[in-house]
Amino acid sequence: MSTLKIGMSSKSWSRVLLSRATSRLGVAVAVGQALLFFFAGPGRMLAADPQPLDKAHLLSYLRYTEGWTDSVEAAADDPKPSPIPGFSEVDVHLTFPKGKLDRIYYLSADGKTLVGGSLYDLGASPFKIALSKLTTANAPSKGPEDAPVTIIVFSDFECPFCRDESKLLLEDIPKKYPKEVRIVFKDFPLEPVHTWARKAAISSHCIIDQNPAAYWAFHETMYAHQGEINDGNLDTRIQEFATQQKLDTLRLTTCIQTKATGGIVEKSEAEGHALGISQTPTLFINGRLVTGAVPLDKLEMVIQWELKREAGGAKAGADKCCEVSPPTVVKH
Repeated sequence: MSTLKIGMSSKSWSRVLLSRATSRLGVAVAVGQALLFFFAGPGRMLAADPQPLDKAHLLSYLRYTEGWTDSVEAAADDPKPSPIPGFSEVDVHLTFPKGKLDRIYYLSADGKTLVGGSLYDLGASPFKIALSKLTTANAPSKGPEDAPVTIIVFSDFECPFCRDESKLLLEDIPKKYPKEVRIVFKDFPLEPVHTWARKAAISSHCIIDQNPAAYWAFHETMYAHQGEINDGNLDTRIQEFATQQKLDTLRLTTCIQTKATGGIVEKSEAEGHALGISQTPTLFINGRLVTGAVPLDKLEMVIQWELKREAGGAKAGADKCCEVSPPTVVKH
């Protein structure tokens, strides 16, 4: 298998590799857009003795490999345990003018090999890592909690693709799968691309505090009038909605102004970053990552896959307005 070493030509850096690593519990496979990085100095052979992770070297290496421009600020966390035996997880945080993004890498036990992409343990669910990070606490949902298929959607009230996907998830899917599918909505406001999405998300949870059932009416109102809403009239729109729903407007205003539910939104956002989300909508169907606005026929195809697995006794495992990505020298 080809390996990447510092000092190789830029053409070699772009190769997509398939890495296989054995473990006590089975075979772990790195697939998809996975890059296998071997950390050695120019012209040096890899030493057998374990070495600690050099964060400065790691970030410099990734900046060159990924082609991040100078406008991208990068920081790396210390390695931490991962669900895959033999590898630890290293989270890299990117900040740039149009947003921020977290990238997840996996570090070998000897500290010299880094895998960027997905790791699969063939002895467990292929979506084990995602499922270990997904939560549904404080997230509004529709459908039975014991439904065989759970769709968790990270959404943004200002995202037009989220608006379109919401219609499918809240109208078409429940009609056809009233007992089989549960829909869970999570907040992922894309700042600074979308300027009023966070405030709308905070407001939605303030509404839940007063009347959980009113959330869905607010959800529908925000998307139905999305094109008319802006930073200047958002507060007025929320107050009009609160009056129609007979909510305590003073209590609601206080909740919004003090950002009393901001922590719920931030926790949901942090969860999304930990999962490597960079666009909305992003769906996880029984842990399976599905990005962008998914047509109804494709959505049903995945649902049917999961229902057939459940019936068989298996464990269920365009425009760039709603996506953030770090500036790079060349497009990947």
